Amino acid sequence: MKVYDKDNKNPQKVIQGNAEGQYMRRIKTVLSFLREKGFEVMYIYYYKKNEFRPELDLDDLWKIYDWDTEWSQFYSLKIYLENQIKKIDSVE
Repeated sequence: MKVYDKDNKNPQKVIQGNAEGQYMRRIKTVLSFLREKGFEVMYIYYYKKNEFRPELDLDDLWKIYDWDTEWSQFYSLKIYLENQIKKIDSVE
């Protein structure tokens, strides 16, 4: 049975879209474990395998961790700079 996209009747696009959505759900789940629950990568890998496999492996978990750490640093810097700009604007 083929699954067709309503717009262009392309089964490959629907399957690819579902796969991308599955990866995004898995990544969001891992980010939730890291940020909200404070789990470490190895804990997630050993005790939460059913939440992210087979789409992601240990290397992917470390990449998500590294990218999230880098994003958090950039976000903190952004907030800091916005506050500094507000201070400058309020002085003038």
